[in-house]
Amino acid sequence: MFKKISLGLLVFGFLFVGVGVNSVSATLTLGAATAVSTAGLAITGAVGSDITVGSTATTGAITIGGAVHTGSTTIQSVNVTGVTTASGAVISDAALTAGTGLYVLGSGATMTAAGIVENIDMGAATVGTGLNIVSTGEMVTTGNLLTLTGNSATTAVGLLRVNGNALTTGIGEVIASSSDLVTGAGRLFKVSHTGTLGATDAVLSEFASAATDETTVLRVTASGALALGNALDISAAALTTGTALDIGGMAALTTGNGIVVAASGITRTDGMLISLADASTVATATGRMLKVNHTGITGVSTILSEFASAATDETTVLRVTASAALALGNVVDISADALTTGTALDIGGMAALTTGNGIVVAASGTTRTDGMLISLADASTAATATGKMLYVNHTGITGVSTILSEFASAATDETTVLRVTASGALALGNALDISAAALTTGTALDIGGMAALTTGNGIVVAASGITRTDGMLISLADASTVATATGRMLKVNHTGVTGTSTILSEFLSAATDETEIVKITASGALALGKALNISVAAMTTGAGILITGPATTAGTLTNTGAFIRISDGTTNLFQVGPNGHIISAAADAANGEPLLTVTGTSYVATSETAGNAAGVATDTRGQIAFTASTGVGTAIVTFGTAYATAPVCTVSPANAAAQVNSIKAFVTTSATAMTLNYIAGATASADIWNYICIE
Repeated sequence: MFKKISLGLLVFGFLFVGVGVNSVSATLTLGAATAVSTAGLAITGAVGSDITVGSTATTGAITIGGAVHTGSTTIQSVNVTGVTTASGAVISDAALTAGTGLYVLGSGATMTAAGIVENIDMGAATVGTGLNIVSTGEMVTTGNLLTLTGNSATTAVGLLRVNGNALTTGIGEVIASSSDLVTGAGRLFKVSHTGTLGATDAVLSEFASAATDETTVLRVTASGALALGNALDISAAALTTGTALDIGGMAALTTGNGIVVAASGITRTDGMLISLADASTVATATGRMLKVNHTGITGVSTILSEFASAATDETTVLRVTASAALALGNVVDISADALTTGTALDIGGMAALTTGNGIVVAASGTTRTDGMLISLADASTAATATGKMLYVNHTGITGVSTILSEFASAATDETTVLRVTASGALALGNALDISAAALTTGTALDIGGMAALTTGNGIVVAASGITRTDGMLISLADASTVATATGRMLKVNHTGVTGTSTILSEFLSAATDETEIVKITASGALALGKALNISVAAMTTGAGILITGPATTAGTLTNTGAFIRISDGTTNLFQVGPNGHIISAAADAANGEPLLTVTGTSYVATSETAGNAAGVATDTRGQIAFTASTGVGTAIVTFGTAYATAPVCTVSPANAAAQVNSIKAFVTTSATAMTLNYIAGATASADIWNYICIE
């Protein structure tokens, strides 16, 4: 029964089943029998020989250990503890299909926190690989090199844990691929959550660090040659009301930053550090592509959003570009509905500005029609005298021929460069108010530089309607009490020395009624002043006043018309009528009429009438009638208003009787009266005399 094979040698409580040293290719086969050892069982092979449990013909299970085994089971090869390059333990599953190559079964619910189902201990190794899973086949669909399943796990703090407490320049986990064939569905790393529900604070993937220095918690590094790819792509194509990227919980943030996108190089050309793109056509008034929302109500000179640049060239720091088809929308809309005392748009801090511009609104095209480059609208009904829709305030006290505000145009047609339009219901307000209350030697309104003016106009004030009543197109008012001889409220100064039938100032009217074209009204207390002073001190052959009108024969100016008319407010005291007719008083003088009295025996005063039309005699001219006698006598005409000095009076006989006595009469005057003196020898008759007095 023994053929160089020891089958049942019991030595010191151990059962040795083996092949002799001198045996060659010996084989021990145990059928359905069971080899039982009451103490221990060792299967030992000779040096260089193999020990095989099972064979290619084995279809049953090969079991080492039992279900009731409580001791430690150690399968050890001398190759593991030795320094070799061979494999310590080899499980060959070349024919494996749906089975399991290595199955390690844990104790389940009885396992404690110190229990380990599988432990790979590399000892003090510095290089090498602890676990190497290699597949030379083409992995497809559901194939996996490593699967960790914990479907019943709830509060586990790590189904897969990589501890690297002593890590310095090493890497805790590396997923490497040199593939050039990765497609859109390929992934080096994928976290897939197929659940549809979760707690409100559910977090699927987290990178956490307790670092307090400049540590980077997560870095995504792209190849320097990455062209059309993305370093980080957050895909939320099916997202509706959720948030694709939420950086929140920064309640402790002080001088830190929520997001920093920095390009430290100088090679960027057409690239963009941040690009937001949205193809939505149903966005509402509450939807936003970018929203910066500050919910804090206080701050210290806080600036919420800033665009800064160190550029020194023509760089544009911020550009907002609208679609060419934008109709009723806004390129920039600054909403300040709840603003009270703050400022909606503040462009300040330009202390270093020299030839630059604070704001430039330019339309380089030629297609603008009803559009406006700048539009200011205000519906306020409670604005005060200090409120303004537009305020240009220059606080500098000096300048070099400074122009603070200018409206310029290259138009060559009927374009209006500046228009101020008032409401049709404007009552006591002003369409344009130029306030120069503190002005001393400057000019409130200067319309100059019109050296090229030919048929144009410097100022045109026109009321095309017919509704004006007590209104004034131009009103000049001055309360000065210290104005000098060189001061003027209105001065028209023509410095040109030549002209062609030039008219410098003209007052025109198409009125056909009692309209007065020019009226000069002096104060009732005017003493030594003049209502109208025409100074022609240097004039030689010109005319101080020229009044040109139609001749009487033209049938336009009648005897009731006048070239010049002087009135006391009630009576036309003096006027020059058609063909130079001089008319003194066309009606009773308001300040009194001259009175005729006589002296001498048998002299009787008749009247001082015989004026023009319905009038009577005046201090300037008239006709007197009285009865003379042969003795000495006088006819005295006392003026209604005394002259300043005695006037020069000329008399002429108005009938034959006066003509006879003209050789017996002479005239004397005083400031208060004209006296016609008769000497002795006159003829007793009814005399009528005409007189003219001029001071």
